Amino acid sequence: MDVCFRSTPTLVAACRCTSWSPPTSTFSIARRGAYEDARLNGVLRGLKPVERQVLFALAEGEGTTWTEAAVATGAADPEELGERVRRKAKRLAAEQKRRAALRRGEELR
Repeated sequence: MDVCFRSTPTLVAACRCTSWSPPTSTFSIARRGAYEDARLNGVLRGLKPVERQVLFALAEGEGTTWTEAAVATGAADPEELGERVRRKAKRLAAEQKRRAALRRGEELR
């Protein structure tokens, strides 16, 4: 099961939990580090620049799978890179969700 923040469409796109497609301008802003959602910024900070490129490529529709998105970025081994970014984005999103729950005082299930 994919971990995502259903209230934040850009994180949903990062996890590919839904078919929601963000406007390109949303991710252009995020690339400059000016996106307002702290959870998204937390995920983006945890990714290396090449990994962020794959995430943005997928979210902007440059591929329908993580591997295709990695191909769009010119990766030497797109299958490995795509899978690594998928796992890492999922893990980082789960960590953001865990931290948010702790801030709200919720117990994790």
